[in-house]
Amino acid sequence: MMMMIIFLFLTLYVRDFVEREKAKVEIYPQAENSATLGSEFRLYCNVVGGIPSPVVTWDRGGGRALSRQAQILQNNVLSFQNVEVNDEGEYTCTATNEAGSVSASAILKVRSPPVIRILPENYMRRNRGEPVTVECRADGYPEPEVSIKSSSGLRVLVPPTPRIAVLTIPSLSDSDGGVYLCTASSAAGITEEDFAISVERGDVSDEYTPGSYKVYYVLKKIGCL
Repeated sequence: MMMMIIFLFLTLYVRDFVEREKAKVEIYPQAENSATLGSEFRLYCNVVGGIPSPVVTWDRGGGRALSRQAQILQNNVLSFQNVEVNDEGEYTCTATNEAGSVSASAILKVRSPPVIRILPENYMRRNRGEPVTVECRADGYPEPEVSIKSSSGLRVLVPPTPRIAVLTIPSLSDSDGGVYLCTASSAAGITEEDFAISVERGDVSDEYTPGSYKVYYVLKKIGCL
């Protein structure tokens, strides 16, 4: 009986002095990252060391559950097969063992470059004195700011407004004929598209053929236009 008590005492004594060590945790890519809407994106959690071997978990900021698009793969990889707007947020990788817990976090920003639509159309023929209204609409994430300028002097006719800019001319004059430029911008990029108004004057008209060009920029740095 005494031998058993001594054995248990020694076991507990040795157990208390077993080496314990926290793991080291790193996430790649680090800090703030952007992913295009609908694309695939992965966060890699690199866990080094740890005695005993740690248990690794992924969590989402605010106590929210991982979305249906998110999957935890081998080697502690958090994968998004088809990035959605709802996937935006902070993600934390935690390694836990008897020595304690160590965490690292990264932020995912979802981006979708602006796409422009000109209504009613890109090329309009109207009679002098008639009213005309042109809408420049843009979709994207985050919500783009839209403006309209005169293509010749790049004079701002409609200042930036969320998602839609409307150009209204109550009574067309000859000077209103020409090419106009619609610009949509957000943290995801800048898109430009032109439209033209031809003002009819009896049997003579000012003909304008728009360039119908689109300029597309993908920004490498979020929030830098």
